[in-house]
Amino acid sequence: PVVVPQTIEKTTPTETEPALTPNEQEVPVSGEISVPDTTPPVTETPTAPVVERIVAPLLGDTVSVFSADKLMYDATLDDWRTHDGIDISAEAGTQVVSAASGTVIAVGEDDRLGVNIRIEHANGYVTTYASLHPETFVAVGDTVNAGDVIGTVGNTSLQEAALGAHLHFSVTKNGELIDPTAYLPKES
Repeated sequence: PVVVPQTIEKTTPTETEPALTPNEQEVPVSGEISVPDTTPPVTETPTAPVVERIVAPLLGDTVSVFSADKLMYDATLDDWRTHDGIDISAEAGTQVVSAASGTVIAVGEDDRLGVNIRIEHANGYVTTYASLHPETFVAVGDTVNAGDVIGTVGNTSLQEAALGAHLHFSVTKNGELIDPTAYLPKES
């Protein structure tokens, strides 16, 4: 067989091109070469919706229910009025827990609610825990998880004094009162 010598042009590498090693050669390409893409397709993993853990703030008997549009008799004030939450009776000193994770936005005392704590939660919810014992376990700005102890049952609400020791618990969503029993988990 006849061997035809080939001429290979040597080029000087630029700063952006690497120099060829002695075993590499530049091969002229005629036409386009199609290289299959072997990169696996990127698929987005669906993320599960975040489910907020919600617990009852206190176990006990509900002695007064939520009533936004129906008047209820108030034994303490001897009159008829609506009721913006539920009242759960328990012995004074029984622990009260945060119904969900959130940030404490108020800790205070007034005649209507007595000693009270408000916690802001995800999705526009705010919970209020009232008629608490004066010694609370959280301060404004604290972050709490569902089930964290925030205070204890007292009887500090002057407007609900006839109920004895209890927790007044109310819930708003985006500033609107809602029935707390719709927010709390159903008992099983």
